[in-house]
Amino acid sequence: MKSPIHFNRFTDYIFMLINVVLFIFLIITKNYYVAIVQTAFMLACMIYNFINMILWKKYKFSSIDKFLEDLGDTKQNLINSLKLPIIMVDGDGEVIWYNSVFRTNVLLNADIFGKNIKVVLERFNSDMLTDEAKVTTKYKNKIYDVYTSVSKNKSKQDKKTYIMFFIDATRRKELEIQVYENQPVVIMVNIDNYEDILSNVRASEKNKIINDVEVIINDYFGAGNNGIIRKLEKDLFIVVQERKYVLSMIENKFNILNKVRDISENVTTPVTLSIGVGLDSSNINESERFAKQSLDMALGRGGDQVAIKRNDNFEFFGGLSSGQVNSVKVKTRIVATSLVELINESDNVVIMGHRFADLDCFGAAIGMAKGVKLINDEKEVYIIIDKEKNLADSLYESIKGTYIDEILISPNEIGDYINKNTLLIILDTHIKSFLESLEAYQSCKQVIVIDHHRKVIDHISDAVIFYHEPSASSTCEMVTELLQYFSNKETISGLEANALLSGIMLDTRNFVLKTGVRTFEAAAYLKKHGASTVEVKKMFSSSMEAYQKKTKLVSMAQIDKKCAITVAESKNEDLRIVAAQAADELLTINDVDASFVLYEYDNKIMVSARSMGAVNVQVIMEYLGGGGHLSMAGAQFSGSTLKNVTQDIKRSIDKYYAE
Repeated sequence: MKSPIHFNRFTDYIFMLINVVLFIFLIITKNYYVAIVQTAFMLACMIYNFINMILWKKYKFSSIDKFLEDLGDTKQNLINSLKLPIIMVDGDGEVIWYNSVFRTNVLLNADIFGKNIKVVLERFNSDMLTDEAKVTTKYKNKIYDVYTSVSKNKSKQDKKTYIMFFIDATRRKELEIQVYENQPVVIMVNIDNYEDILSNVRASEKNKIINDVEVIINDYFGAGNNGIIRKLEKDLFIVVQERKYVLSMIENKFNILNKVRDISENVTTPVTLSIGVGLDSSNINESERFAKQSLDMALGRGGDQVAIKRNDNFEFFGGLSSGQVNSVKVKTRIVATSLVELINESDNVVIMGHRFADLDCFGAAIGMAKGVKLINDEKEVYIIIDKEKNLADSLYESIKGTYIDEILISPNEIGDYINKNTLLIILDTHIKSFLESLEAYQSCKQVIVIDHHRKVIDHISDAVIFYHEPSASSTCEMVTELLQYFSNKETISGLEANALLSGIMLDTRNFVLKTGVRTFEAAAYLKKHGASTVEVKKMFSSSMEAYQKKTKLVSMAQIDKKCAITVAESKNEDLRIVAAQAADELLTINDVDASFVLYEYDNKIMVSARSMGAVNVQVIMEYLGGGGHLSMAGAQFSGSTLKNVTQDIKRSIDKYYAE
């Protein structure tokens, strides 16, 4: 049978357009002859389309009959005998046939003959038209697995017909979802600084505070979300929860953090929780391991937050507070004892910080070098630092001609100082990509990390000692505490004391931010051993030119949601120092809670972020791939522009306040 002309939608639109034009002409001219012509034309179109539709269906059915005849008796009988929903389409996806089971069970007695298969398969594409194709689709509240078989028409070798079999998978999918939602998830809940909390309240209030915290934990995870809770230690709980309830907690952003924080309004040390969640694990043992890693990550980032591990990725909630200072020095003493053993067992010691070392990084390195000598005066010790690219020129000038100057080596000289028994001590960073020399890290088998920045995902994980105190004001404070356990006889000199005090003053902004009892104790120890506040203050002096640049940056700042953002237009070498100073200066302006200074350096866009504690700039910088801690953070961007990065920062600020 010869194929009739099949009008598509475009042709129908042309006929409609002609009718509209005639109708408009009729209205304008009031010409009755035109009305007669229009009416006759419309009737002709309707009659033709009706006849054409009948002929087209006959043609299609005759084509299907011919196709089934070409299939042969075996295949034809097989198709007819199957009680599965079956539909046939051509190469364009046009429906040319379907069986009664398909019409009844899938279409619910509707008719899609001559339409495109996209009516049923919304994401239909040519990739589905193969023998290996299997897709899942949802149609009229049912889910189907669709399998495709390709058949050629014997009479027309170049023509293919595609047979699709619809298997009802609704119940299976429902069971899969049920199993997925009911998967057990392990959660570790830790009460931050348990001992410090109780030491700052009256005896009569201790039981009430702990009882209130435990009631909230039991109500939230137990009665509220159908979980099993066990108290492992006085400040540690383990929870087994169904996944669907954990997803609900995520949706509500773990509001248990706020509930616990609210009960300590009249307590000197606020009560906070750190929570680790092991999600998307293959079994409950792996979920427990993920939960422990997540809890460690939450504690390493300062506590008062939830860390969720999904395979190799972490997700965080909370962490907006500054974290609580741990007044107990037991951990410091244990680390110091282990350090003494490792230093004595090594052939030599190499100390290294992050690239573009600042006063905290370089000062801590000088202090640690002295510590090695206090332990064993004959032990060789070296400090890796780029003398040309650092932010501690003032400190470097003050140690010229001393023994410290003699032990400084550049990153490209490490080959002569490292062997298989060298001990590497990394200070003021725990991120591989930030190291002064990645080669030195890769060459040393024994590595020690000492840092105060909040822990990030890509941290150094193979250190024999990972001494991490996010509550400490600076790495210099941590090193100062360690020095007090290294030797009972020898002490540090004014040279090392000044270096360590400069680092503390830098990171606390002259004892304004992140200062706890231990910070002042460390400063008192340094003052006792010869630290001069006058000499240290001179290290923060700047030239008139640098001061003018800083003032210009401050004057160009724009305020957005109490966040000051300014962009440096020049590309001077001293911009790294000036930008940090400008960021600090902006915080002295009323109603500015955080500051962000952008500048270009070494073909990258750099950002210095600062806050007074009301805004967690670490979280904002983490949105952009950076990091740091609550009051001091930063980020770097390659292949971008100052304008684009500025917009990214504004979006991150909006996201921060939205959460």
